[in-house]
Amino acid sequence: MMKAILAAAAFALSGACAAAGQPPIRFVLTFDDGPAPTTATVLDTLARNPVQPGAKAIFFVQTRAGGSADLMRRTYAEGHLLAVHTGTAQGHVSHMALSTEELEQSLAFAKADIASLADGAAPHFVRPPFWFYDRDTLACYERAGLAMLLTDITARDGTVLGINLVPGKELMIRAQLERIKQEVAEGELPVLDGAVPVVATFHDVNSSTARNLSDYLEFLVDAARGAGLSLAPRPFYDRREDLERAAALRARRL
Repeated sequence: MMKAILAAAAFALSGACAAAGQPPIRFVLTFDDGPAPTTATVLDTLARNPVQPGAKAIFFVQTRAGGSADLMRRTYAEGHLLAVHTGTAQGHVSHMALSTEELEQSLAFAKADIASLADGAAPHFVRPPFWFYDRDTLACYERAGLAMLLTDITARDGTVLGINLVPGKELMIRAQLERIKQEVAEGELPVLDGAVPVVATFHDVNSSTARNLSDYLEFLVDAARGAGLSLAPRPFYDRREDLERAAALRARRL
């Protein structure tokens, strides 16, 4: 029994020492499919939460699908970043289902809409609905001056309603963090200002996610530590400029 205890302690110590030699991570929070009435709750929680008040996020918005221009304007005014999801009245339609002309128009509309709400600042990032893309859509993004940002961690709250912090969800997110730990250890992820930007994705249109976002933030931090990852002193980005630089580092281009 004592040998087993000592072996377990030695293993844990060796893991801690290995992690100590790795750069910390910092979460790039992102939200899809808004704006929606629940977006206001998300903004309130990001501003005031027990984990890190004033955390900033990237919101991939549907600018012409019935969303509130006032909410998008508020999102930008509070220091967050607006990015492209869709720019057509059809809303959440796969970019791969659109012709080249339709997609280029959708991207142009979204860019113009966002710029009009963000003091003229044009968006630099896009995330395709359903995350479906191919070489043709990537080429359209490049012509539009947009870089595609996907994710490292997903709560899958866009398709499964509820906070979902049940054992299955916890195991899924923990597994993603374990993979990230391996990638950090092998130097596969870039470093910015001494930390590795790790993209985490939620859906601000999910009412349960919006209500329980503080729990999600706390769970991300606790699960990262539980996976043996070290965290930056402020684990979430809290300046729009730094958030944009981190997204640019992680975005995919042709």
